[in-house]
Amino acid sequence: AWVLQEISPHGRQAPALVGVAIAAPCVLLFWLARRGFYIKLSPHQAAMGALIYAGVVLGGLLAFNHYGLLSPFVAFLLMAAGAAVTAPVMLIRLGISLKPSIATSKTAEVIRRHWGYGRWALGSAIAIWFSGAIYYPLLGSLHGLADAGALKALMNFSSPVGQAFAAMSLLSLPYAARVHHQNKSCRRHHLEGKFAAIYAGGTTLYWLVIVLFRQPIVRHLYAGKYMGITGLIPWVALGSILRISATSQAVILRAMQSPWLVFMAYVSSSVVAVLIGIPCT
Repeated sequence: AWVLQEISPHGRQAPALVGVAIAAPCVLLFWLARRGFYIKLSPHQAAMGALIYAGVVLGGLLAFNHYGLLSPFVAFLLMAAGAAVTAPVMLIRLGISLKPSIATSKTAEVIRRHWGYGRWALGSAIAIWFSGAIYYPLLGSLHGLADAGALKALMNFSSPVGQAFAAMSLLSLPYAARVHHQNKSCRRHHLEGKFAAIYAGGTTLYWLVIVLFRQPIVRHLYAGKYMGITGLIPWVALGSILRISATSQAVILRAMQSPWLVFMAYVSSSVVAVLIGIPCT
């Protein structure tokens, strides 16, 4: 922020970055508290916390906007305020004390276990992001920004169902981890099939509606523009169904504390997608 302020004294990026620095630890603490309720399989408590957070942020946005004081810095401060109000309440309801107890694991052990699991999770996230993001600069450089925009308009249809099952995974993962920890092999195999049916079935139902009514949906969402993408929507639907079906199996592998297998699977699929996708593009 200081460097940007020196480069562009009248720019708005530096105050925005200061706001990010204030908001980030608060929001991360809020996310951590919310995950605690998923571990306890109490998603309604997490939802109540999210509603309180949204109420504080949206209420503040309306108030500051009314007085003409809204800015990127203020927006991030409101996010910090919402998280700072909500996270302590959620931690208290979880019965978590921020004071370390005698039984608490040593910091070095916590860091070691986070690194052992997190490095593979981070690698998987990068592989997933790269395999999808590479096509935007590629299309922009080869065919122009209009085609890159058309691709984004097309991929927007996969976002709602992707977000829905990403949220569902927050609850699926601790549940699957509990089943694995209880060492119930038969129940785990049953859970794999159930997850696959829920993830694939839910995604298929979503895309069935989108594909059947794609013409009026595209016309309504984009005000008559991008009508040329309607013929490609079934292909996006197929890719989305396969991808989210694979996500259900990735949840099981993560619950088994095998994130390296998830990393290998996503890297392999990303390599294939890029090697085939770039010439096709």
